[in-house]
Amino acid sequence: MDAEEAKREETPESSEHTRRIEEQLLSAKDGLLRLWERTRHLQECVGRAERRLALLTRLLVATLVGSTGVGAVLLFRPGQATVRQQDAQEQVAVLQAQVQALQERIRTVEHQYELLIQHQTARSEQNDAALAAAIRRLAPEIIAAAFNHAIHVDARGWVGIGTANPESPLHVVGNLLGAATSSANEALRIAVGQLEPHTTRWVQYATGGIYVDVDTSSAGFSSTPLYFTSLGGHTNNWLAQGATSIYSPTPRGFRVHVSYPELTVAKAREWGWYINWLAVGK
Repeated sequence: MDAEEAKREETPESSEHTRRIEEQLLSAKDGLLRLWERTRHLQECVGRAERRLALLTRLLVATLVGSTGVGAVLLFRPGQATVRQQDAQEQVAVLQAQVQALQERIRTVEHQYELLIQHQTARSEQNDAALAAAIRRLAPEIIAAAFNHAIHVDARGWVGIGTANPESPLHVVGNLLGAATSSANEALRIAVGQLEPHTTRWVQYATGGIYVDVDTSSAGFSSTPLYFTSLGGHTNNWLAQGATSIYSPTPRGFRVHVSYPELTVAKAREWGWYINWLAVGK
């Protein structure tokens, strides 16, 4: 974890402390720049004074060697230039001492900032390690609670949910919750069923017409779901009418009417007619 990630995980107290340290560091560096500028200016002054002193010295020598100009040379007062040079040198020495003290302060502040970042990084790493250890410790219990012998994987890699003998790559036995959602984004359940061929309890209600009541109570719907049906059989079922029409739907079932010329209950059983159904709801 780098310094930026450590700063993002700081507490409000440590964040405020870090901010104060950064402000002190910026202030110290700004002061150092000002002192460096002042030192450079004084060094320039000292250089100018030294050059003037050298010039005065050369003029004095030239005047003493010649026969005239002694009075003019004395007007330059080399003693005063020497005093100014000494003052400038003393000021430079003072400024250099102040710069050294400020540099030491900057190093101290930077060291404190580095220690703070290291502390935050170490604490974050400790939290990560503690979380990883807790997950490793609880992993067996979490896995056992999640599976609870309800999920099985065979040697082929096929997964069975609710069955120990999956017959496809994913074999689910039981109701599904959350496999679909309503217009209000609510989780819905999906249930499917099939009446037994040759034993479906068809009832004659008119010439050429029969009906059957489909029981869906085993799906456990709390409100009337959406029902979808189809008619199965081994002959003539493709000519029948009404197999997809739902009557009297409730959470526990519905009725389907089927018509066919001269249809009777006996013929429906002979032809192996039955109802497939699918329900989606809460």
